[in-house]
Amino acid sequence: LTQLCTGHTPLNDHLYKIGSAPLPRCPRCDAPWESVIHFLLVCPAYRHHCHHLVCKLGHQATLLCGLLSSLRSLKPLFTYIQDTGRFAQTKCPSHPTRR
Repeated sequence: LTQLCTGHTPLNDHLYKIGSAPLPRCPRCDAPWESVIHFLLVCPAYRHHCHHLVCKLGHQATLLCGLLSSLRSLKPLFTYIQDTGRFAQTKCPSHPTRR
């Protein structure tokens, strides 16, 4: 949640800014920037997942502040992130996976 609020996420917009991605583009739809807003609200590749958020949260799911500032939205938001698999694609070399 903190990463989403600050924009310090494993999305290409941020990774590009810190030199960890060659381009800020969305790998799913090729939009110019894969930002938090794009990932959560705009990306057509995640339209199906976004629909589930709207079904659970209503209008609140269409606003970034509604998704990030309500306790009611946390479980559906984290389910959305898990279901898209987008954050699972990023591995941090300084934090090896525990076995």
